[in-house]
Formats: sequence, structure tokens, C-alpha cells
Amino acid sequence: MTLKATLFTFLITLLISSCQGDSKAVVKKMTAQELRDQLSKLESLDSIQYVSVRLINFEENLVMVRARGLFRAPQYKVDGWNVIGEITNTALLATYKDVVLTISYFSKTKSLIDKKEIVVYEYLKPNSSISFNSKVNPPDGTYKIDLTVKSMTPIQR
Repeated sequence: MTLKATLFTFLITLLISSCQGDSKAVVKKMTAQELRDQLSKLESLDSIQYVSVRLINFEENLVMVRARGLFRAPQYKVDGWNVIGEITNTALLATYKDVVLTISYFSKTKSLIDKKEIVVYEYLKPNSSISFNSKVNPPDGTYKIDLTVKSMTPIQR
């Protein structure tokens, strides 16, 4: 019985030591530049998870039709709507440009009325945010909008 226990312990020890030796042989030390290049490539391939958009305001774009007079108030007309938002890049190394956003228009009953795309033609540097303002003409019956990031172009170094 003790011979079996000793043999079993010896085999387990041999197995553990052989596994430790292999793991050291597989690990390759990478330089800082190689790590940066690998992370940059990963962020460029899976860019959609690093960029997000936040809607700040959705308001009427009022244009003055008639100036204020001595006995009258100024008159305005609605000329589309302004979509004001912020795009954020949380990637550590990747820079993006030409972010394509999808605007979804919803009714009061939360039914999807229409979808349209706008492109923000700006550079989005790592760990930064940019503000944007775009004029749109929503379809009749629009009560609420939602913004999502559809795509962007990564900048290759």
C-alpha cells in the first residue's frame, strides 16, 4: 500500500514538473512596441466596441422670418431639427475617422418610423470625445430619436 502511494506521488510530481517546464518554453517575451502594435491592431479590427455615441439634445432649428419691430414680436419658422451629441473613443491606441451614425425615429407608441444615417467627418483620437451638431428632417409623427454607431474607419499608422 505504501509503495502504491509513493509511486502515485512520484508520478504526480513528475507530471507537475513537466507541465511547468513546458509553460516556460511557450511564453515569449514581447517588447513594448510589439505589445502596442498588437493592441492597436486588435482595436482596429474590433472598433465598434470602443466607440459610443450619446444624444445631448434634439431641438427644432428655428430660422427668423421676420425681425422684431416696434409693435411686433419676431417670427420664426421651423427648418428641420438639430441633433446635438457626443462621440467617445475608449480605445487606448486606435484613432478613427468618419463615424457613421444611425438615427432611429420613434413615435409616441415607441414604434420605429424610419432610420437614416449621418456621417461625422472628424478624427476621433484615443481616449477622447468630440461633439457634433447635425441638421435632420425627421418624418411626421416623430416623438423620440435614438443614435447608434454603425461603423467608422480606423487610421493605420
